[in-house]
Amino acid sequence: KQELQLGDSFAVKAIVRSFGGAKLNNVLVKYTVEAVSYLPVASGENRHRNDTLVSGEAYTDDKGELSIHIRDTALAGYNLNEKGKWATRYSIEAQAVDATGESHEETLNFDLSTQPIRIDASITSLMERNSMAPLFIATKSDFAGDVRKRVHAKIYKITGNRFRRSRADWPMTDVFFYDSAEFKKWFPDLNNDTGEKESEELAYEDSLVTGGDEKLIWPVSVLKAGKYRIDLVAVENGRVVGEKSTTFSIFDRAANELPENTPQFIHSVYNVVDRGQKVTLLTGNTESDIFSIYHLTWFEKTRKAPVVKNMYFSRAEKKGINEFEFTVPAGADNEVRFTQVYVINNESYKLEKRIYISDNSVKPEIIVEKFRSRMVPGGKETFSVSIKTNNANIAAQLMTTMYDATLDKLEVHTWSLPQVDLNFGVRDQWNYFISEYSNSEIETFTRQIKDEP
Repeated sequence: KQELQLGDSFAVKAIVRSFGGAKLNNVLVKYTVEAVSYLPVASGENRHRNDTLVSGEAYTDDKGELSIHIRDTALAGYNLNEKGKWATRYSIEAQAVDATGESHEETLNFDLSTQPIRIDASITSLMERNSMAPLFIATKSDFAGDVRKRVHAKIYKITGNRFRRSRADWPMTDVFFYDSAEFKKWFPDLNNDTGEKESEELAYEDSLVTGGDEKLIWPVSVLKAGKYRIDLVAVENGRVVGEKSTTFSIFDRAANELPENTPQFIHSVYNVVDRGQKVTLLTGNTESDIFSIYHLTWFEKTRKAPVVKNMYFSRAEKKGINEFEFTVPAGADNEVRFTQVYVINNESYKLEKRIYISDNSVKPEIIVEKFRSRMVPGGKETFSVSIKTNNANIAAQLMTTMYDATLDKLEVHTWSLPQVDLNFGVRDQWNYFISEYSNSEIETFTRQIKDEP
């Protein structure tokens, strides 16, 4: 395996086998190689190309193989040194024809790029300043797999951003009675053109070599609560061979600071929890003290039908970050839905969070204890199969089938497990607007659900 990038010559190997797996030598193979891309030229324009690089036919060798060597000489007419990532999709069509005239076709598509290295880094969009784990960075090639590269990291602080209400959050206006400039002063959150532009400032930079145990240590001392962008760039021989850029936000729980000025904030460390587990949700705003109503709703299974359960809480909260703790009900099924409702400056806010319940049920395990990989035509064989479960009270029923696996070449034989139970989603029924109307009835398309407080 080797790293391949746009401009490199390469070879594609066609392997011809019978349905039974036998090598087929001296078989005629007709092939066509095409290239499709959108690349820059010397004039600065980008041009579309759809070229046939090679078209021909040849015979397989004694191993049933045929190598097709490809060199895209047309790339010399393009300016691949232009800044940015440029790629070409190659399509290879091959048709094998045997002596009887029977044929079989296969198509292979893949891309070659001026930046062949993919940088993998799992960067959470929202992080707590004092709980930022070291960042593991990996560099990979589609052809060579994991590769060692030096990656340069730069972190920029983004300032000038502020929360803006979406126009969709307000009812449609029939007629404006006031001057639009005055209206924007009264309702600045609806004005997307405030003259306030985002700006960036380099906060930190470092480099590391991937492929080992080295990780990027977040510089917590310089990363205060706020919004940031991190750029990861792999450079080789003065040329960028891979890059990744993403934004993230930091809040400081100890300092009671949110990433930005906002009337709404919600965060949960865990999205999947166990029944009976204690969960802490962080909510807050940067504008004023509020009075919040909290609503938890979930399904519980009963012998007759699932039942909707509800819990309500209300309390006064300070501006900044607030904690809301609850224990996941022991009978909760599939998910628990959390809703917070409050009012700031005569505007209603509704925050929602779904907490999913982990499925700890263990499925039965099928074990083939005795079998033969090779059998004689007309012979008799005995296969032994056992089923194991963690619950001795579970009765199992086994269904088996045997078929000619070479038929998978024509159409793959698969089994799909039936849907034993249905997962239900709950709705909170809280309105976004004071003037909004909705039916309080809980509905489902499959079963009748009983709503209980």
